[in-house]
Amino acid sequence: MKLSDCDVILHLGAHRTGTTSIQHALNQNSQELFQEGMICLTAPAMGEHSEGTVRQVTKALPKLGRRFGHVLHWSLAAQQKSLLAQLMIDRSQGRAFNSVIVSEENFLGHAFPLGSKTDLFYPNLAKMLRGLKRTLGSRISRIHLCIRSYDTFLPSYYAMRAMFGERNDFKSIKARWMKVEGGWPSVIERIAEHFPNAQLRVTTFESATPEETFWQIIGSERLRGRLSWNVEVHNQSPTCEAIQAAIQLKKTPNFDPDEVVHQYHVHRHGKRFDPLSPDEKRLLSERYARDLEALRRGGLLASQPLERVA
Repeated sequence: MKLSDCDVILHLGAHRTGTTSIQHALNQNSQELFQEGMICLTAPAMGEHSEGTVRQVTKALPKLGRRFGHVLHWSLAAQQKSLLAQLMIDRSQGRAFNSVIVSEENFLGHAFPLGSKTDLFYPNLAKMLRGLKRTLGSRISRIHLCIRSYDTFLPSYYAMRAMFGERNDFKSIKARWMKVEGGWPSVIERIAEHFPNAQLRVTTFESATPEETFWQIIGSERLRGRLSWNVEVHNQSPTCEAIQAAIQLKKTPNFDPDEVVHQYHVHRHGKRFDPLSPDEKRLLSERYARDLEALRRGGLLASQPLERVA
């Protein structure tokens, strides 16, 4: 079965909004979902290699998203479509299905690439979306995105980056990150621009739990009695001690950030990572409130469930 024959449901994250827990739930319920004609393609679990997951597609998106090089685009897109087709065959075991759920927060790119020449929030998003469009085509019917207040997103995102190799101290990059040029409205508008025919459902981390987002992605009330949400919290926010330990550790294939976070848990002997002053938190929180109001006025956010219907 070809990707072009399927209904594609895309879960884009964002980062630090319970995405890993949602992916675990999708994998846990894969057999029940398959009985309903749905298969799930998710990012690799912690500690797993990237082979055989949609993470390979993620790595190819920046090249696919370049505006020039049509021969390269055609060849690379063909490779990624072949990879996705093989993943679909492996998950379906050769049996028929009619829809695919693809969950990968890194399809958005990095929120604050340090090497970028711009301060735009998710600066490589347009390139990533162009590459995604070349790979998935026009079969995307729904796109799910969860956003989070800047005053909690920035520290949590930095902590995640620190666990995976970020070497810059938060103080050295805070001034730049505090600008949040464009913000969530820019992210949502760019997604809507690249996929105008898809139903874009936007929830907020403050108003929807990961479990609620999971059920929105599934999109079927009658499955509630058959599916389960028995997922532990994954990728918990690291403490100051966990971040320092991760920065100092030499990365190995067996490096497990979850284990480091667990070792330096706040309830044991860790201090909560809280690098913003009350005034900085207030400014970022007020910015978030203004952005949400702008999104509502623009029709990109509504009362719960928050959605934009094409």
